[in-house]
Amino acid sequence: MRTDFSSTYILKYEEGLFAGGPMVDKKGWNGRPDFRFNSGVGVNVPEWWNFDAYLSANYIDSQSQDYVDGQETGHIASNTTWNLNLAVDTSWNGKIQAGVKNMFNRGPSLSDDGFTYDDYLYSIDGRVYYIDYTQKF
Repeated sequence: MRTDFSSTYILKYEEGLFAGGPMVDKKGWNGRPDFRFNSGVGVNVPEWWNFDAYLSANYIDSQSQDYVDGQETGHIASNTTWNLNLAVDTSWNGKIQAGVKNMFNRGPSLSDDGFTYDDYLYSIDGRVYYIDYTQKF
C-alpha cells in the first residue's frame, strides 16, 4: 500500500488595490485560495498480474468573490474531485490502464453570477474515462 499527500497554504499575498494605492492581503480572494491539496492511496497486488489501483483527491479551498469598501464579499465554494486508476501488467511487457478523472462529475466552483469560473483553477471537462496501453520493447 502507498499513500501520498502534497499541499500548499498561502500565508500572505499582498498587492496594491491600484497603482500607488494601499496594500491589501488578497489571500483567499478569487483565484487565490488559502489552501490546496492533492492526496492519494494505492495498492499493488503482484500475484494478480501486478494489479495496481490508485484513488486520489484534489481539493481547492473556498474563496471570497471580491473586495468592496475594504471588505471581502461573495463566496466561491470549495471544490474536491476524485480520480481512480486501475492497471495490470501483461505477460508480453505491456501495461493496460483504465480509469476515470473526476469520478463524481463535479463541476467547477462558480462565481456569484452562477456561470463564470476561474479556468486556471478548475476544469470544465467533467467526468473523463480513459484507457491506456503501454508496450516496452
